[in-house]
Amino acid sequence: HRSGRRSTARSASPPERRRRRPLSADAGATEPAVGERRALGESLKKVLWLERQRQQQAHELRRTFGLPSTEEPLDDFSCALQKAILLHGRLFVSRQHVCFSSNVFGVRTQLALPFREVVNVSKGTQSLINPSIVVMTKAEQHIFASFWKRDNAFNLLLGAWTAFHDQLWLERAGDSGSAA
Repeated sequence: HRSGRRSTARSASPPERRRRRPLSADAGATEPAVGERRALGESLKKVLWLERQRQQQAHELRRTFGLPSTEEPLDDFSCALQKAILLHGRLFVSRQHVCFSSNVFGVRTQLALPFREVVNVSKGTQSLINPSIVVMTKAEQHIFASFWKRDNAFNLLLGAWTAFHDQLWLERAGDSGSAA
C-alpha cells in the first residue's frame, strides 16, 4: 500500500493465487472460464424451463384424459384423426395410453385408448399420399394421418405398446408361477 501500513484483516498469502494442480493426471478438469460458466447457467435455465413445461404438459394430459397420476407423456405429435373430415390435433403417447386431442372450429374431440384395449398398431396411407398410423382396438379402427414425422411417432407408439404388453405378459407369468 502507498501509506505503508498493512491491514491485519488481509491474509498473508502471496498476491498471485495459483490454481491447485489436480491430485492425479486423470483429474485434469479445470474450472470453466467465465463465458463457459455463463453458457452453463443458460443451459441449466433452459433445462429447468423444459422440465417445468414437461411437468405442466403431464398434468394437463392427466387432467384432460382422466389418466392416473403415474402417467406421463413420452412425446406428442401433430397429426389429424380421420373421421368424416380430418380433425387436426395432437397425439400423445404415454407408457399405458395413446391419446388424441383436437379442437377444430370449436368442436372438441378427445380420445384416450388404453394399450390394454389396443390389439394392433400399423403404418398406413390415406388418400394414396398421406402417411398414417392405424391403431386397432377390438371394437374400432382409429386412423391418425398428416404427420410431419410419421416414422418417429410410429416407432415410439409401437415401442410403448409392445413394452406395455411385454410387462403384462411378465406379470401374468409371475402370477401363474406363484399360484402353482
